[in-house]
Amino acid sequence: TTTTTTTTPSPTSNPTPSPTSKPTPSPSASPAPLPQGPCLSWCEPDYNGGKNKGRHCAPGNMAHLCGGCSFCGPTASPTPLPPTPLPTPFPPGAVRTVKVMSYNTKYTGYYSLVKNFGAKIQEVDAGIVGTQECQDATALAEASKDYAVVPNTGFQNPILYNPSKVSLVSGSSGYLNIPRDRYADRTITWAKFMLGSTEMLFFNTHLPHNH
Repeated sequence: TTTTTTTTPSPTSNPTPSPTSKPTPSPSASPAPLPQGPCLSWCEPDYNGGKNKGRHCAPGNMAHLCGGCSFCGPTASPTPLPPTPLPTPFPPGAVRTVKVMSYNTKYTGYYSLVKNFGAKIQEVDAGIVGTQECQDATALAEASKDYAVVPNTGFQNPILYNPSKVSLVSGSSGYLNIPRDRYADRTITWAKFMLGSTEMLFFNTHLPHNH
C-alpha cells in the first residue's frame, strides 16, 4: 500500500521594510557680515596710493575711519564703546574750571616721539586736548595714560579728554572737511562735554597753509 502525503507550504510573509531615515541637512553657513564702520572720502585714495599700509582695516588703528570701505572686506561687528565714566563730583562752593590744550604733535618722526607727546599732555594736565598732525590717536592716548580718544573726530585732528575732569556727551562728536592745502586734507573736529552741569562745545582744527 502506498501512502502519499501532501504538505501544504506555509504562506511566505513579505518582510516589512525598515523605514528609511532622511539625511540631516548640513547647516548652511551664515553669510559673512559686511564691513562695519565709516568709509571717509580720503580712505580709498589713501589705500590705493599705498599709504598707511595695514592701518585702514581692522585691526589697524584707522579702522574707525576706513573700516567700512569695500577694500576692507567682511569684518565682524565692532565692539561697542564702553560707557563714558562720570567726572569726579565737585565739592560744594568749588569754582568749576577746566584747562584745555591745543597740541600739534609734529608729523615727522611721530612714532619715535609719541611717548614724549604723552608725557607733555600729562604735564599740562588738561581736561580736553585738541591735537593736530596726530598719526595714531590710540597710541597717544595710551602714552598720556589718563586720556581717552573722542570717537568720530577723524584722522590727524582727533580730540582727547580726561574722563576724571569732564564727561563726553554721547553722539556729540564729529568732523567736517575744510579747504585742503598742498600738504594734506584739512578738517575741523568738535565734541560736546559736561563740566558738572555746564555744557561746553570744543572745536579743533589745523588751518590750511600753502607757504
